[in-house]
Amino acid sequence: MKLPKKIKILGIPYTVKYVNSQLKIGDEDEYLWGQTVYATETITIYVNSRSKKSVWKTLLHEVLHVLFIEFEIENNDKKREAIVTQLATGLSAIIIDNKFMEY
Repeated sequence: MKLPKKIKILGIPYTVKYVNSQLKIGDEDEYLWGQTVYATETITIYVNSRSKKSVWKTLLHEVLHVLFIEFEIENNDKKREAIVTQLATGLSAIIIDNKFMEY
């Protein structure tokens, strides 16, 4: 399945960008594989040398972030990140391992 350039989440169209350089967090030596900017309705995913399975998992991770923010689920950033990561890992495994989506 082709990676989407647009994805509609709760009726809001998000643009999905795929980049070859990692996304840096401010001045820290920490990098992201994906990032959502709510103000511009943009999801950016780092793809360089990553498997499609890993990229799909990151996209699902970012979509879950949008849902958590929109539904106001878990306001503690660290807890929310842990829950989103666990759900993205589990759901992507189910979707891919059961061939609900070919990639």
